[in-house]
Amino acid sequence: MASKYLVIAGCHKSGTTSLYTYLSWHPAISASPTKETNFFLEHPEGTARDYERMFVVTPGKDIFMEASPDYFYGGSVVAARLKKALPKLHVVILIRNPVDKVFEQFNHNKKAMYVDRAWSFNDYMKDIPLDEVNEAYRKGERYKEERGKRPEDATEPSLAEARKKLLVCGFLYEDLFQWTEVFAKEELSIVWFDDFARDPRAILRKLSTNVGFDPTFYDRAKFPIENASWIYRNATLHRAGRRFFKSYEPFFRRHYSVKRRLRSAYFALNGISIKDQMSLDTRRRLQDVYREDLGKLQKLLRDIGYASLPDWLS
Repeated sequence: MASKYLVIAGCHKSGTTSLYTYLSWHPAISASPTKETNFFLEHPEGTARDYERMFVVTPGKDIFMEASPDYFYGGSVVAARLKKALPKLHVVILIRNPVDKVFEQFNHNKKAMYVDRAWSFNDYMKDIPLDEVNEAYRKGERYKEERGKRPEDATEPSLAEARKKLLVCGFLYEDLFQWTEVFAKEELSIVWFDDFARDPRAILRKLSTNVGFDPTFYDRAKFPIENASWIYRNATLHRAGRRFFKSYEPFFRRHYSVKRRLRSAYFALNGISIKDQMSLDTRRRLQDVYREDLGKLQKLLRDIGYASLPDWLS
């Protein structure tokens, strides 16, 4: 039976924007006007009728789709809300090597003006306090943007706290385990970022088949990268640019070609490609942070039937 709802529930910096964008092109998909609705975080008792009010109802677009990566960190609590409210729901979770994920999140945080652009990743990650990171993880601390606030108005955490929250987002096992407890395997697609980056067409065809809409739509599609990280030249201009693109997100979601042209022009005016690289020493220390968690994740995935795992996990 075809699904009626499709929710990309995670994870940050693992391809969720690109997947949301590519799925939104399909004639059977009714995409949310903004990518991250966070509906079931802000409306714990929300119903399917409440949820559908966010969407523009169009004949033939029978599958409601959104992407809210913050859902993932809600574990079984948020998963149960979705399960209760949305019949015929299919959930997608993208998983990425946590070391690379944290590096990309750091770069994104610089672009979003949550981290000073002068920082290099290797300096930011010096002297990682493993005990403090593990304690923060046990307490359930997560990185989360302060929604509705301008970056300059957000509360600035200490370096130690910001670094801990960034690292905690790389732990995957416990939250994924809770999602697998709520949703059966046929209701939940776990997608490796590595596979999606290498062959998005194959992933979209497989998802289309699992969810119940025509996979041949993607046979001739092209797949530009979405939400790439970069840093800005002028901070004042960047604040104005961020507010502009955020304010008109629903329009740009409907008019993708306009968004791409404006975004390219803005990058040419005020963008700088990131040249920062992770050192081998930093990578090894981060691998130590996640070693135990990845061992548990590997066992979980094999127990639920995922025999083929990416190299960093197997």
